Amino acid sequence: MIQLVGSLDALISSSYGQILLFKLALVVSILALAAKHKLILVPQLKNSQGREALSKSISIEMVVAFAILSVTAGLTSVVGPAN
Repeated sequence: MIQLVGSLDALISSSYGQILLFKLALVVSILALAAKHKLILVPQLKNSQGREALSKSISIEMVVAFAILSVTAGLTSVVGPAN
């Protein structure tokens, strides 16, 4: 990531670097949701509350995935590393 913006300071201070860090946070959150699904919610599918919780969590995961795609589109077309 630092290669894209030039330095650690630019990663934090430039708009491109901040958006890149935001995208990284979104990716980490979707990975955490996936781990929650596998380790907690899928084993609870035997009861109706487990199904509800998994369904709600999958909906949240879809919103986060859409946000990742939107941020990626912004990074590639609107904001460039030079900013």
